[in-house]
Amino acid sequence: MTYDGGISETYPNELRRDADTVVRLDPTRLLLSFRAPTDRSALVGRLRELDLVFEPGDADTEAGHQTEAVNHTDRHIWVRTSLGQPLTAEDLAAFEADLGDQLEWIGPVYHQLGVPGRAGLHCPLPDVLVVKEELDESCLPEGVELRENGDKSRYLPGYRYYTIVEPRRHPAYRARTRLTERADCDDDGILFENMPLLLPYCFEPADTFYAPQPGYAGQWNMVKIHAGGHGQSAWDLTFGSRATTLAVIDTGCDLAHSDLRFVTGAGGPNFDGSTNPDTVNFVFGHGTMVAGVAAATTHNLKGVAGVAGDCPVMPIALGMATDVAVAGAVNYAVAHGARVINMSFVLGGVSTVLTDQALTHAHDGNVVLCAAAGNNAGSIGYPARHTHVIACGASDQTDNQVLTATWASNSGPELSVMAPGIGIPTTTVRGDGDLSDLGRRDWASGFQGTSAATPHVAGLAALLLSMDPTLTSDQVRDIIEGTADRVGAVAYSTKRANGPWVAFDGHGRINALDAVLATLPPRLRRKGM
Repeated sequence: MTYDGGISETYPNELRRDADTVVRLDPTRLLLSFRAPTDRSALVGRLRELDLVFEPGDADTEAGHQTEAVNHTDRHIWVRTSLGQPLTAEDLAAFEADLGDQLEWIGPVYHQLGVPGRAGLHCPLPDVLVVKEELDESCLPEGVELRENGDKSRYLPGYRYYTIVEPRRHPAYRARTRLTERADCDDDGILFENMPLLLPYCFEPADTFYAPQPGYAGQWNMVKIHAGGHGQSAWDLTFGSRATTLAVIDTGCDLAHSDLRFVTGAGGPNFDGSTNPDTVNFVFGHGTMVAGVAAATTHNLKGVAGVAGDCPVMPIALGMATDVAVAGAVNYAVAHGARVINMSFVLGGVSTVLTDQALTHAHDGNVVLCAAAGNNAGSIGYPARHTHVIACGASDQTDNQVLTATWASNSGPELSVMAPGIGIPTTTVRGDGDLSDLGRRDWASGFQGTSAATPHVAGLAALLLSMDPTLTSDQVRDIIEGTADRVGAVAYSTKRANGPWVAFDGHGRINALDAVLATLPPRLRRKGM
């Protein structure tokens, strides 16, 4: 560790997060964790006296940040200095004195080199260590009390999840250093739980989140991918199967929505960093909209139709959206029978050790993984760029990569396929939408972003597994890529195993009919029957 004044007298200026990554302290930002849910509006004046402001997000007016949502929770609040000046150790002492016992801890913020903007900013949580199972507990440093959370350890195979009882006296980065010195383990033997500053979900709100698109065109997206529409379509062959479960790892879902069918039981777990992961206790619109694109109930005379409308949804809620939460959520989905996992988010600047392990475990268990490519016109985000994940880009009504004034679908060598990602009708939290069915505004017309594109692909994967449950995850991917329509303005100049490919469109825009036909014996693969 090196120190160069300022708050690096308190926090290490550089931190080895895992075996592959060194991150650098951002001396202008902090993550404040409160012992109880806290109303941010009540803190404005006190923070101003301390020369702090809330990290701005979608609801704020600072130029350049209108389409970035900050990962605030009711107990975790991101702040920064008002003029971008570095914090000092004296500033930290002042915060402690002013906020006192309200604070559970103050967390330093680090930046992953090579990740532009705020996407690389994250906080290694001061109260958590994730430790390899084989580590001898006698190596635990004296004076540091750790308590294992068995519910979370259960979904992190090979590791144990510990909370630090007194994180203000023994923060995780210091306890980890002492533990590493006493134990014979590599840098991946003791990991942090990393909370990104930005929410990872890939929706792109326009003027308002549920704004209707000009000249509302209905579910043009389902016609475009040949799920429905004139002539033969995928829905002539299948709406999916109730034996094929599609997991949506997201913000949670409106479990009482009339147009969504969920797995039996409470609906799914909640990995929010503070509660037992066996209950869902929050709902936001994003997860409900994602679920609707993938699997809104089809042919039920209400609302919208999802790609795989007869497949039940397993909603898995992320509260703090940390790397540990995502890994646990993936492992939970696998353990509870999901065949497809939808991840409409991009995790920026966090460790991938645990998530890589979970994704590989899912793939090895023949679970199809689909993730959003991202919306910043840059390279493919994570987890979409993982080798076992189908990276999903967003296409428009003309079958080209979405390029708008405010966002653009990401591209790069990991891109697999495209799917419609702008002006998508779907379900939303009841009463919050702009489409009324019998007086109920439970649907919205303008879902967009690679978040909206990804559940088209996940829904198609569920259709294929409904047709043939013996397909492996690799075979599902091969079919989806091999049957995609090579559309768009850029020539498909690269040859790959599953056909022509180009960086802006991958293998092309998905074709649900051709993909479903590919699961049939050759003599039955006739269009126009």
